[in-house]
Amino acid sequence: MRSLLGHPVNAKERLLGKIVLNSPWLFCNRNSVIVTSSPNRKSLRHMAILTDLNDIEDYLKSGDNIIYYGVSNIKELNAGDIVRLTPEGKIDVLYEIESQHNVLFVTEQCNCSCLMCPQYTTRNKTDYTEEVLALIRTYPKTSIFGLI
Repeated sequence: MRSLLGHPVNAKERLLGKIVLNSPWLFCNRNSVIVTSSPNRKSLRHMAILTDLNDIEDYLKSGDNIIYYGVSNIKELNAGDIVRLTPEGKIDVLYEIESQHNVLFVTEQCNCSCLMCPQYTTRNKTDYTEEVLALIRTYPKTSIFGLI
């Protein structure tokens, strides 16, 4: 899984969203995350804004607008990618639209220690059920992915 970092504004909880690139406001919905180098008032209609700018206008920071600015490697994101945004500023790419090797990580509670498994044994008891179900609902209908 690829991760990017940014400076979050008004991010209070983890969110899942689908990337749109410089999309006109017509294509925004409650799950769209716009990636733009020039955020403006129309960008605020999306669930969140990601920008590589190191500073943003004060009016964008006001209210409940969720913005991640100074995002590193933002050009790695593609329209249709699905990301998880965290309050700490981490942006995890959970589904890459252009990849044929997407995997859905379901649990960290396995303790089999299989040699071929990339996941190490952990004591983390985080329940990802709701996030996994939301992610499945967001996947394109033609998606093929593995489960871990």
